[in-house]
Amino acid sequence: MSHNELTGLYLKEAAQRGIAPGDLPAAAGRELDLVATSFRGRCLTRPVFLEQAELGQLTADLENLYGALTALPGRLFGGDLGAFASAVGLTGEQVGAVLMARSAPPTRMVRADLYREAAGDGERLP
Repeated sequence: MSHNELTGLYLKEAAQRGIAPGDLPAAAGRELDLVATSFRGRCLTRPVFLEQAELGQLTADLENLYGALTALPGRLFGGDLGAFASAVGLTGEQVGAVLMARSAPPTRMVRADLYREAAGDGERLP
């Protein structure tokens, strides 16, 4: 498996500290509650570092996704945010809360659980 230069430096530093890649989750677990901060308590054996070009592409892709999602009420429900909220399954109280908060733009404080497909170029493999 290949990795970028920054990941190589990270793994080299861990090795110099006597931590094997497979031991990184346990080492991090001493500092973090991994069950609360990772998907079902599972995590990679190391952090993921992105090169500048990869980060730029990911940022652009996430901006496009944000734009598409925030445009849905206008495109599908004539701008009726309440109708959109009801259509996606929110309860009456939840719809009311959404409508009270509509004066502010939708938050960008979200979590994106991402993975790279084997091709690495966004194309799904068979």
